[in-house]
Amino acid sequence: MFTAVGETAFEVAYLAYLAGIPVRAGFAGEFGGGVLAPAVPPPSARVIGPGRHLSLLDALDLSAALAPASAKARPSCDDSAS
Repeated sequence: MFTAVGETAFEVAYLAYLAGIPVRAGFAGEFGGGVLAPAVPPPSARVIGPGRHLSLLDALDLSAALAPASAKARPSCDDSAS
Protein backbone atom coordinates (compact mmCIF):
# COMPACT_ATOMS: atom_id res chain seq x y z
CA MET A 1 0.00 0.00 0.00
CA PHE A 2 1.66 3.22 -1.13
CA THR A 3 0.84 6.11 1.19
CA ALA A 4 2.04 9.67 1.67
CA VAL A 5 3.70 10.90 4.83
CA GLY A 6 1.08 11.16 7.55
CA GLU A 7 -1.33 8.72 5.87
CA THR A 8 -2.00 5.21 7.09
CA ALA A 9 -2.09 2.03 5.03
CA PHE A 10 -4.33 0.22 7.49
CA GLU A 11 -7.69 1.28 6.00
CA VAL A 12 -6.84 0.12 2.49
CA ALA A 13 -5.11 -2.98 3.81
CA TYR A 14 -8.24 -3.90 5.77
CA LEU A 15 -10.35 -3.65 2.61
CA ALA A 16 -7.82 -5.86 0.83
CA TYR A 17 -8.00 -8.30 3.77
CA LEU A 18 -11.79 -8.47 3.46
CA ALA A 19 -11.41 -9.08 -0.28
CA GLY A 20 -9.14 -12.06 0.43
CA ILE A 21 -5.93 -10.52 -0.92
CA PRO A 22 -3.12 -12.40 0.86
CA VAL A 23 -0.23 -9.92 0.40
CA ARG A 24 -0.95 -6.48 1.84
CA ALA A 25 2.44 -4.81 2.34
CA GLY A 26 2.74 -1.30 3.65
CA PHE A 27 4.45 0.96 6.18
CA ALA A 28 3.43 0.53 9.81
CA GLY A 29 4.83 2.72 12.54
CA GLU A 30 2.42 1.26 15.08
CA PHE A 31 0.82 -2.11 15.74
CA GLY A 32 -2.08 -2.86 13.42
CA GLY A 33 -2.72 -6.53 13.99
CA GLY A 34 -2.37 -8.76 10.96
CA VAL A 35 -3.93 -6.30 8.51
CA LEU A 36 -0.60 -5.49 6.86
CA ALA A 37 1.16 -8.63 5.72
CA PRO A 38 4.05 -7.86 5.75
CA ALA A 39 4.26 -4.68 7.81
CA VAL A 40 7.39 -2.69 6.95
CA PRO A 41 8.93 -0.09 9.30
CA PRO A 42 8.56 3.38 7.75
CA PRO A 43 11.60 5.13 6.30
CA SER A 44 13.22 8.20 7.79
CA ALA A 45 11.11 11.39 7.74
CA ARG A 46 13.69 12.82 5.33
CA VAL A 47 12.61 10.33 2.64
CA ILE A 48 9.83 12.01 0.66
CA GLY A 49 7.98 11.61 -2.62
CA PRO A 50 8.84 8.67 -4.85
CA GLY A 51 11.76 7.76 -2.59
CA ARG A 52 9.24 6.71 0.04
CA HIS A 53 7.58 4.28 -2.36
CA LEU A 54 10.92 2.98 -3.61
CA SER A 55 11.98 2.25 -0.03
CA LEU A 56 8.89 0.03 0.36
CA LEU A 57 9.80 -1.84 -2.82
CA ASP A 58 13.39 -2.20 -1.58
CA ALA A 59 12.19 -3.62 1.74
CA LEU A 60 10.20 -6.22 -0.20
CA ASP A 61 13.17 -7.06 -2.48
CA LEU A 62 11.29 -5.64 -5.47
CA SER A 63 13.81 -2.92 -6.26
CA ALA A 64 13.85 -1.60 -9.81
CA ALA A 65 17.54 -0.77 -9.32
CA LEU A 66 18.35 -4.46 -9.75
CA ALA A 67 16.87 -4.60 -13.26
CA PRO A 68 19.40 -5.18 -16.06
CA ALA A 69 20.44 -2.15 -18.10
CA SER A 70 18.84 -3.66 -21.21
CA ALA A 71 15.43 -3.53 -19.50
CA LYS A 72 15.67 0.27 -19.41
CA ALA A 73 16.11 0.61 -23.17
CA ARG A 74 13.01 1.89 -24.90
CA PRO A 75 12.04 0.90 -28.43
CA SER A 76 12.14 3.63 -31.01
CA CYS A 77 8.89 5.21 -32.15
CA ASP A 78 10.50 6.42 -35.35
CA ASP A 79 8.67 4.93 -38.35
CA SER A 80 11.19 6.25 -40.88
CA ALA A 81 13.41 3.19 -40.42
CA SER A 82 10.79 0.83 -41.82
